[in-house]
Amino acid sequence: MSIKISENTVSLTHDRKGKITILFFSGTGDPKTALNIAVSQYVQNKPHNQFIEIHSDNDYVRVIVSNINEMIYKPFIPQKHLL
Repeated sequence: MSIKISENTVSLTHDRKGKITILFFSGTGDPKTALNIAVSQYVQNKPHNQFIEIHSDNDYVRVIVSNINEMIYKPFIPQKHLL
């Protein structure tokens, strides 16, 4: 079993920084249990939001966002904001 991490820093209000983190499970074993433990160890007791893949067919990825309410937001413009 292996868990890999990608941490990305985002700008928050008042010149502070938050994180968007992806944890990815690979190998054998139960990904749900392994990722539950990894998320708990990563966030400790800090407030966070956690997202799991919408179709529930990928138990191998967790996305963790800190300070989601304090991120800098702009109006959504469909013609401009494309993936």
